[in-house]
Amino acid sequence: MAVITTFESVADFSTWTTAIYDADADINLYTSTVIDTQRTDSLLSSLLVSFEAAPNLVAFSFRASNVLFSENDTVIAWSGFTAPDQLQENVLADSIVLGVFIKGRYHQVRVKLSPFTTAVDSVGSVLKKIEINTSTSHELLAASNHAFEPETILGQIVKFDDEKNIHKATLNLSITSTDRKNFVVGKAETLSFQAANFQIGRDEWAFQPVIHWVAGNSWITSGTTIRNTLQMESYDDEDDAILNAPSLTYKLFFPESGTYHMWGYGYIDGGGIFWSMDDDVMDLRKMTLGLEVSGWQELPRWTKFGTFFLEEGGLHEFTVYLSRLNITILDQWYFTKNTAFEVEVDAIEDSITTPLPLSEGPFNTALRLRSLDNNKLSSLESPPSGNISITSWLPSQNIAASGKFNYEIREALINSGVTFSDGLSMEYWQIGGNRKNFAAWDYSFPVLSIGSSFRSANFGETIEFL
Repeated sequence: MAVITTFESVADFSTWTTAIYDADADINLYTSTVIDTQRTDSLLSSLLVSFEAAPNLVAFSFRASNVLFSENDTVIAWSGFTAPDQLQENVLADSIVLGVFIKGRYHQVRVKLSPFTTAVDSVGSVLKKIEINTSTSHELLAASNHAFEPETILGQIVKFDDEKNIHKATLNLSITSTDRKNFVVGKAETLSFQAANFQIGRDEWAFQPVIHWVAGNSWITSGTTIRNTLQMESYDDEDDAILNAPSLTYKLFFPESGTYHMWGYGYIDGGGIFWSMDDDVMDLRKMTLGLEVSGWQELPRWTKFGTFFLEEGGLHEFTVYLSRLNITILDQWYFTKNTAFEVEVDAIEDSITTPLPLSEGPFNTALRLRSLDNNKLSSLESPPSGNISITSWLPSQNIAASGKFNYEIREALINSGVTFSDGLSMEYWQIGGNRKNFAAWDYSFPVLSIGSSFRSANFGETIEFL
């Protein structure tokens, strides 16, 4: 579990006498109180500062120890100061950016403010807030790595005795606003986005990740392919689907007006699923994907399923609703004004099973809990009898700032939680967005229950223990 310590004002610094640079001083040096993280070997994982000053006038230094020390201690060594312009205002800096790797239960930060050099500077400049994020080394999955790596998850094995019924899992997320997007941004007459990167969901737990590397029925994924694995009921008519069916909504910014051709990379049989633009419930339409390609089953392939006309560009919403109990596999959506797209796709070798480049957009997050097999990870491709694998989703629009976030764990319409025996694996990954969105993430359990941390390709099938 991360510990976030915030100094909201200069009064929080024991030796701080003023928030304004002293032009008569050669240097202004201030030290914080000693922070007790309550845990041995806590790592300094990130720093967020807010100040009204040129970045090259503010520098930071740190120290830590597992042994309690006083604010004015002269034994515990300080790290070197950060370089000029190394830290920007309101930009979260992880340990890589800081160039500092220190750990200990007790932490302290030191701030150096350079004196003014110009008449403009002498008006004064205030250091407003410092936020320090520390995390326990053996519980943080990526103390010095970004939490997002393409086609990679980070995971933690947790062990416990007997059975536990789990309704929710809580993660500590340290996020940034760097290059953050609230909707998919179209460019050059086209919007391209992952099916798993939805912004709004209703009973979205019905959709679960599906592996894409099974021999004889594999495909290339745009990131994470999803399937209606946990759909429990049929929704045969439009009214029932609008009111009750699991649904996914995507927020899209179209660059311009005109007629857009709608393509889906997926497989949908059994009468299809409903879809609408801008929540037009008076005119739901249905789509199937991939059925016209003979000789293939349950394999995503590009299929055109509709067109729509926009009188002007701007922000719109696209929603899909589940219908009958069928096979619905979704990987990517592609909306384009390019009338030659179909010809271009047909000209590319293996184009029907190859995803296309993605537009810039927001991100989604996935947390999977999966049961262990004799205290070890089981195979996703060939799981043992009784194996449990449940994934919960949390879109970026629900993660406004760093903090604790709950992921609902359920596998039925009635939320009774999911029961695991003798431990589980927690696995987390980001869908869409970019590697700048997350600085760090972690969770905590009693120390004795912590097993191995791991990084995994193929979303859990190929394991590299950390």
